[in-house]
Amino acid sequence: MDGKDSEPFDIFVDVLAPPSALTIDAAYDNVGSPQGELSSGATTDDASPMLRGTAEPFTLVTIVDDHGTVLGSVSTEPYGNWTFQVNGHLDAGVHYLKAIAQYGQASEPFEITIADVPAPPVAAPVIIYGLDAFGPIHGYVRNGESTDGTHVRLRGRGAANTLLSIEMDGHVVGEVRTDDLGNWSFKPESPLQDGKHVFTASVSDGSPAATSSSSTSRVHRRRAARMGCRL
Repeated sequence: MDGKDSEPFDIFVDVLAPPSALTIDAAYDNVGSPQGELSSGATTDDASPMLRGTAEPFTLVTIVDDHGTVLGSVSTEPYGNWTFQVNGHLDAGVHYLKAIAQYGQASEPFEITIADVPAPPVAAPVIIYGLDAFGPIHGYVRNGESTDGTHVRLRGRGAANTLLSIEMDGHVVGEVRTDDLGNWSFKPESPLQDGKHVFTASVSDGSPAATSSSSTSRVHRRRAARMGCRL
């Protein structure tokens, strides 16, 4: 060894994760037949569809139409998921909707065609999805899917300003009233145990015996995998 030092070797470490893509992933049709999720380019008879997408966590996302008119804003969930209910009715025809983040980023246009048919009012309640915001398995929980979360928030639609009774496994766990647009959100207080759970939303007048027009969704809760190390 001659005691000489090598040339410097520089390493740059970037601890910041790349920004999450700003997207409108799908729309949800809850009117007429058929119903369900719609991809970009689809045609629907629901003039007030629900949109869902992704962005940076805890970001304000603004939805605009093809004329630049602001339809409304929504804040993202802890993992960047967001849902937005179109307020009012879109005119019949083709629309190109965009999501714009508070820092200026814009999504690709989401194309949706509103059919020129009258949209009947939403009457029967619908459980659209559950949302698990924590744990290794997180995000949207569809009917029949599994989650490791002990608390899942249910979201759905129904007739505007209607009292709904929420049941889990045949037992009433609470009530929730839909808003002026028919949207509702409910989080059971009791944690979910391992196994299959059946949730039902029914129209109620406040009496458990007076229920009708129900919607059922099944969620499978499984134990989260544990990771550790031995020293």
